[in-house]
Amino acid sequence: MDIKMIEANGKYAVKDKFHDAVRQQVKCVILQFPKKSLYSPERVADGWKRFLNDKFSKKYTQTIKRVICVVEDEVFEWNIPK
Repeated sequence: MDIKMIEANGKYAVKDKFHDAVRQQVKCVILQFPKKSLYSPERVADGWKRFLNDKFSKKYTQTIKRVICVVEDEVFEWNIPK
């Protein structure tokens, strides 16, 4: 398990955190959003799609089985699309 902080609005910020987690062979990644304005389920889904389609991410075996989002003081699981 690893915690990844999402502190920027960039379109690759979430994708890059997924990529880092897979490089580390993490099975559960916690995405921490310190500001509510940085989070949306659509943004996480977009980051996941970008991660799956990224040529550099394909060099590693996808190990992520669980994604937990921490948004300010809320905690919930983001369901990985099948």
